[in-house]
Amino acid sequence: MTDIAVGDIVSESAVRAWLGDLREPHRLADPAMTQLLKVCDRLPESASPLAVGRVASELVHEAIERLEPADGAGWKEQLPYLVLRTCFVDGAKLESAADKLGLSVRQLTRERSRAIALLRADLVAELQGLTGASSNYYFEPVPAISGFLPRPSVAEALKAALGKHRGVHVHGPAGIGKTSLIAELAVEASSVAPVLWYRLRTGVNDSLRALLFELAQHLRAQRHPRLAELTAASLPNVDVLLLSRVAVQELSNVRTLLVFDDYHLSELDPAIGTFLDDAVRRLPTLQLITVGRHQDPRPSCAVPMLVPGFTARETQVLLRQLVPSITPDLATSVHAWTRGIPQLTQLAGSWLTTATTDEIAGGMAVFTEQDEVQAFLLDCLTELMDSYDRDILEAASVFRHRFSDAQLAYVAQRTMGEVTDVCRHLARCHIAVRGRSGDVAFIHTSVRDYVYQRLTLPRQIQLHQRAWQWYDRNGDAEEADYHERMSRAVPEPAAPPNGTSSVAARQRKSSQRERVATG
Repeated sequence: MTDIAVGDIVSESAVRAWLGDLREPHRLADPAMTQLLKVCDRLPESASPLAVGRVASELVHEAIERLEPADGAGWKEQLPYLVLRTCFVDGAKLESAADKLGLSVRQLTRERSRAIALLRADLVAELQGLTGASSNYYFEPVPAISGFLPRPSVAEALKAALGKHRGVHVHGPAGIGKTSLIAELAVEASSVAPVLWYRLRTGVNDSLRALLFELAQHLRAQRHPRLAELTAASLPNVDVLLLSRVAVQELSNVRTLLVFDDYHLSELDPAIGTFLDDAVRRLPTLQLITVGRHQDPRPSCAVPMLVPGFTARETQVLLRQLVPSITPDLATSVHAWTRGIPQLTQLAGSWLTTATTDEIAGGMAVFTEQDEVQAFLLDCLTELMDSYDRDILEAASVFRHRFSDAQLAYVAQRTMGEVTDVCRHLARCHIAVRGRSGDVAFIHTSVRDYVYQRLTLPRQIQLHQRAWQWYDRNGDAEEADYHERMSRAVPEPAAPPNGTSSVAARQRKSSQRERVATG
């Protein structure tokens, strides 16, 4: 095999399953492990589950032992190895293992996730070394944008800035279309050079260490394996400063466009910006785009570029796609009302298909601030859902990231068919979007927050408890830990922006209807 999808064979879920079955070798003979042993030339002649399981157990034990730290290593460097030995080799239960290691159950859950990630990285590196193959590891795919309206003038300005400075920080308010704009450019650029799309997520990959790991896997796929080899060799005692120097050297051999989405989340680790500044200054083949809601934080090498709202003409074109019968005068009014923000324009288009003339006039007259307009539109659109369907929408709001129909059905305690129907309705109203992989996500974080903030405290706790059960049963310790924490100490729901509650919005809308109706 010359080109193997290592990430598919040694997935995190597979590693979790292997560790869970480590003390019962006959259960290790799953298809992924069989393929792994075949690639490593360790598949036994006897294909019986027991024979395969014994060899598989040896392979996993060897990988764990490779993580044993050097003498004199600090406690944090020792923990991954000790956690794997205690929880999986010795088979200690969670509470017992926590006592032995002097950790709380919550701390152990987090450390166990970290240890599993390190073990997976070791197995991936070992497999790649044995095959001599390049990794098919990629950054996140460039987002697929549905219903995107091209903006040639803004796109050309971005290209010009990137060509001149090689580093651009694209910023603007939520829903202005930053990601759509960059995704369009990235798709075009990917035909001539690799595009690395990196979306920062708090507590997941918002550190320089995480960035260097992903860079290492990508560079290996480009037949530059030195960074990956050094990273694997240094685990678990990773020298971030040394590896960042190696990363710059390796990137000098690859023409690359690096995109950082949600860059404002990098504030917790300023070393990310320092590394990017150094890389762009040193490497003429590297281009960088960071995307955030504000002008700062940004790398000093990246010139700021504010994304403007839609022009009146662009708003009219988008509205005609959503509401073919819209009049020019109404399109002009909607443009002024939404201030040309594409996300609000899409929501307004869905609202206009059901609103009466009085409701349109009233809504535009009463609600003027951006947050108020969004809350009003979402209020109107969700009012069209009955309470049975709204329960499913509420359940969706507890997920931090994308979610599957199966996850939502479990948390909402509804059938898959019911969930699919509601998600289809949410997509039609531009409240949510279904990706190519089948997962669903709110169209923007602010929309998810709108729904979540209106849940009562008991409802939040109830939904987080169900989400906790789902992730715990499916082996995702990180998400299980998050939902467990939220189910035990959920803060009071934050007041909607500008003090506008859904009840107040309906009252004000009703009052305005009465005033318009009575002249």
